[in-house]
Amino acid sequence: MVIRPARPTERLVLEELQRRSALEYADTREALLDDPDLIELPVEYVAFTLVAEVRARALGFAIVLQRADGDAELDALFVEPGRWREGVGRGLVDAAIATAIGRGAATLHVIANLHAVAFYRACGFIDGKPIEMQLSDALEMHLPLATTLPRLAA
Repeated sequence: MVIRPARPTERLVLEELQRRSALEYADTREALLDDPDLIELPVEYVAFTLVAEVRARALGFAIVLQRADGDAELDALFVEPGRWREGVGRGLVDAAIATAIGRGAATLHVIANLHAVAFYRACGFIDGKPIEMQLSDALEMHLPLATTLPRLAA
């Protein structure tokens, strides 16, 4: 698996990958089918997107944005449903961590939908406060980046 920056020409491909991933959850499926425009990868976010691929096929992507406070936000992480539990998501989190560290961030933040909380905990994220999102409840989580340096060096 290779993780690389997204290309502007693949925005719609990544958007469709996001749609397939999001439709796996019964609690949000109906809303997404009723309003397909709920899923959109803004063109300006492509420059902040990392793509995991195997043999030139995108298996997942993550968006890492800089926050006003100097920290970083893992704004999105989606993996092709047939490739869940194969290390794609973990590889994208590690790449997001490296990106955030490279930008000088001290902490990586994420708003995790409740289906993904266990995954983020396994990656070392710490629970924050619950929040309501447009489609479902979520949990603010954060990862102090200094604690990840030994893991990334291994």
